[in-house]
Amino acid sequence: MSKITTKELEALLDELEKLNSKISELLKTPLNNGRRTIKDGIVSFDQSERDNRLLILTERKKTIEEIVNNSEIVELAVSPNTVSPGNIVKVQLTPQEGDSEIVLVTLSENNSFGGGGNGEIASFSIGSPLGQCILGKGVGFSGNYNVGNNVFLVEILKITEA
Repeated sequence: MSKITTKELEALLDELEKLNSKISELLKTPLNNGRRTIKDGIVSFDQSERDNRLLILTERKKTIEEIVNNSEIVELAVSPNTVSPGNIVKVQLTPQEGDSEIVLVTLSENNSFGGGGNGEIASFSIGSPLGQCILGKGVGFSGNYNVGNNVFLVEILKITEA
């Protein structure tokens, strides 16, 4: 079971509301037999384009509903001595060489490690394997996290507020 904060839950519920609105609007969109058209400010789609858009929106809706229904809500005590959402955390990742800085955020679409020794700061969700590993931990913490079949060792070197 993954963990999300109340703030993340609120953001997910807002996104669900917006998706429901988009789905409702799309279902009301007129269909035509050809390409997408705009007439008098009204957009119309052919059946396959509307179906594709509906599929994308409903899949995203299902994903968010699954997260909301299968997550534990946690309240995080913010301490300057432990990792919390929004902190910039300098870590040593093994097998990757060199120190890396990451930003632990409450919500992020990009959970891939994009930063490194080149000065970039990568963002991670608290629900990501790395986020789950270091959330609430302090400087000096060392632990393992898994991504697929790969196991990484992470050590927290420094924590600063963003």
